[in-house]
Amino acid sequence: ERFAFLDQQMYTEQVGESCPKDKADLEDRNLNDNDDEHCQQLNAAPAYFDGGLVEMRVRGTHHIASTRNNDYSNRSQKATIYVGHAHLRWWEIAAIIGGAVAAVWLAYLIGNAVHAYM
Repeated sequence: ERFAFLDQQMYTEQVGESCPKDKADLEDRNLNDNDDEHCQQLNAAPAYFDGGLVEMRVRGTHHIASTRNNDYSNRSQKATIYVGHAHLRWWEIAAIIGGAVAAVWLAYLIGNAVHAYM
């Protein structure tokens, strides 16, 4: 719901208004599409919204678009996100194996040093 209404209730309450509770409340208020408290049209939404980080869990191609600032001109915001599994390069695999071997060797040397000290 946070993404659906972009925290508009908080912004409308700051100016003494409120978002309609449901469709019946919207019809009772007789709000038109340009009224500031018409939250279903995102009229009370701020210009900036911090949605935080979102973890993409479904692999594939995802298309997103902002419907708020889109009047079929050069202002439309659209994006494509490609989600796949990580492919390691050969040198990354070699670095991981080398690091593991170095860690085991270091543990062996430290173990011997402690044993020799005692």
